[in-house]
Amino acid sequence: MTDPNEDDDHARKALFAKLSVVKSTAHALHQTFAEAAEKFGYISQAADDICDGYQAISGTQSPDAYEYTVSGLKLMSALESQLGHLSGALDLSLVDPLAANMELTWRGVASSGSALAVPGFSTTAKPCPFLPGADPERYANKLATLDAALAASYRQAWSSRYAATDDPERVGLWELRQVYDHLIGALAPDDAVRSSKHWSKKGDDKPNAIYRVERLAYAADAHVADANQRAILQASASDMVKTYGKLNQAHERGTLSADSARATFDAMDNIIRAWLDAIIP
Repeated sequence: MTDPNEDDDHARKALFAKLSVVKSTAHALHQTFAEAAEKFGYISQAADDICDGYQAISGTQSPDAYEYTVSGLKLMSALESQLGHLSGALDLSLVDPLAANMELTWRGVASSGSALAVPGFSTTAKPCPFLPGADPERYANKLATLDAALAASYRQAWSSRYAATDDPERVGLWELRQVYDHLIGALAPDDAVRSSKHWSKKGDDKPNAIYRVERLAYAADAHVADANQRAILQASASDMVKTYGKLNQAHERGTLSADSARATFDAMDNIIRAWLDAIIP
């Protein structure tokens, strides 16, 4: 006769094993699909710009336009096949090669439009920020040496820009603003700034207020070892504040200009990177 206790123990162990598999698989799939969503966001944005670029190129009267049109037809056929295969197979291992090929094609159409001097052509190719070795991860790792939460916020800002489907530019701007505020706040705490030569008491109703240029000047003086980099960052403080002001687009009601928001995101990201390169070579 079977011992009920042994049966119960066996069933419990089998259940715990299944629970572990289900939990780990669910987390792995969640991570996999989240990363794929970022790359699909990039692919869809690249496709918009590529298609607009080729339409502009093929509509010009340049004698070289035909050559670019034929070349574009071949490239679009290849991408159409790759996209169709991916749609049918849902083989996520194909996502990275597709993102890489989209980037190459994007660079190609940008170069073609520039070579033909197409009126009003402004396509600028961007590297996929989610492929191995991409810059965002490198700068996230730099932020992690200061604060793991900073790195997580930075990664989320980039993820929102490409992975979100509802108002991604607004979400990305908001999150990148938090990264900048957190970073500069960590480099230039209130008490330290007020005790420095870069701060002065204000004559209005907020005498202890700290202006952003004062905080930036202190941060550069306190944390940037290279004299040239320090001078450049201090001289650029006013421009940085102006760029920061453009982040207020995230608070505006109504439809946000995607192009303007993306340009502001890139400009603020460049500022964050400049600070990280200066303090963490």
